[in-house]
Amino acid sequence: MHLRPALLQRLRENLGTRILSRSPARRLRYPNTRRCLAGPKPFGSLAMSESTQTWVMVADAHGANVFAYVQKTDPWQPIQYLKEDGTGAPETGNFGPKASEHKGALHGHGSNSPKETQERRLAHAIAHALERGMADHAFRALVLVAPPKLLGELRENLSRGLQAKIVAEIHKDYAHLPVGEIAELLRPELPL
Repeated sequence: MHLRPALLQRLRENLGTRILSRSPARRLRYPNTRRCLAGPKPFGSLAMSESTQTWVMVADAHGANVFAYVQKTDPWQPIQYLKEDGTGAPETGNFGPKASEHKGALHGHGSNSPKETQERRLAHAIAHALERGMADHAFRALVLVAPPKLLGELRENLSRGLQAKIVAEIHKDYAHLPVGEIAELLRPELPL
């Protein structure tokens, strides 16, 4: 509902307040209260606290592990494991065929092998899990460790906001190693 300026002026005079919202429901609900005049609270009081953790995503074609640490010398804590079919991430797994995968697709380059399709689905599931972590303010920085082909697939699925959080990309296949060994191999390459 759009109010004419003259009507708006009369309402201001009658109520003796500034009307901040054009929503009639809000004006009727809080006509003379400070709550209406105060406006929204500052972001600092409502915003979630920013995490101090760095997430390290170590993946290969068979799955992905996400670990967290606060300082480089701290032990890594496991956060999440994603299986090769994408299960393990919230609201992911069992994706239907993409438009580029059916026979009549304009942009499809022939039929994809099951392995390529599986890697593409895993990259999508990893990106979804990382996006969810970013939305929950679970990490301040992100390190990606994966073979070059999977890393390329993953980059295609990351949003700009998530790409901005990436502090290092390491083109190695370390997913088959134990956590302690991965941490020792990567510590010199980690910026934080």
